[in-house]
Amino acid sequence: MRFRTKRPFTGKIYVQGHYSNPDCRVDFGQAGGAEHDGRGGIRLHHGSCDMDRQRMVQPEGMQFSTLFVTKTDRAFHINCMYREDSQTLDSEMT
Repeated sequence: MRFRTKRPFTGKIYVQGHYSNPDCRVDFGQAGGAEHDGRGGIRLHHGSCDMDRQRMVQPEGMQFSTLFVTKTDRAFHINCMYREDSQTLDSEMT
């Protein structure tokens, strides 16, 4: 997931419930942290941080709802949709 902000971003991006796992968190603007030029992101792999893969015949599109945690913090519910092409494989069996 990538994001862009109008001003340099200082803070943390993490998966709710998995803050203690460093693979599920990115720190921006702190010593040893990621760059904070207004662009950032977090890379998560299928199966990590409680992520799962769901196959859908007719996905409704990208759903995005905002929940305010504090006056300045936000939490986002994000679904990523990827198109999966059908493939036919032929193989001779001997």
